[in-house]
Amino acid sequence: MRYTAVATGILALAISACGTINSMFNSSAEERFTAGMVALRRGDFAQANTDLTWVAEHHPDKEIGRQALLAVAALEVDPRNPRRRQSMGRELAASYLKLEDRERWTEPVAQSLYLLAEELGAAEERVAAAEADRLAAERRANMDNLPKLPEHIQTAPAKLHAAQDERDKLAKKVEQLEEQIAERDKQLAEKDKELERIRKTIRS
Repeated sequence: MRYTAVATGILALAISACGTINSMFNSSAEERFTAGMVALRRGDFAQANTDLTWVAEHHPDKEIGRQALLAVAALEVDPRNPRRRQSMGRELAASYLKLEDRERWTEPVAQSLYLLAEELGAAEERVAAAEADRLAAERRANMDNLPKLPEHIQTAPAKLHAAQDERDKLAKKVEQLEEQIAERDKQLAEKDKELERIRKTIRS
């Protein structure tokens, strides 16, 4: 629910003065938390993020707020989330670990989320760099296929030899890029298994 700045100020005063409104606010937090977890289970990451983030922001000093914070960190790392942000997941996990009143059993979960986000983020950066190199190689290959005015006279055998050398270099470069992408896929598969183990741990 959205309020104007004036309405927000009035509501803040009312909450501090009225226990009934405070109870209603707590009830709203529980409802938003439940709705967020239901959305997360059905794969609606956008709605889950909206509801759980609201709870984490409005109840940072309560257990339900801390649980919401850890859940948002997890969905930001989840590979099924098409809008996941590894850097955000890492920051949220770090924020959770800084809480003094967190439950001790959640510490290894938050630590794993932090390390996974950091590692997966670095892996994605390497993949992006490899993909950029591949596209650049393809553009260079396409440019090489365009007709050019000769700068100097070159015999046909020399031209053929030069073209073969260039193709060999490009083929080797593409092979290297494919190996990097295959290694990336292998690492992501391993991280998916680790995330599944973490989710099972959280559910249990």
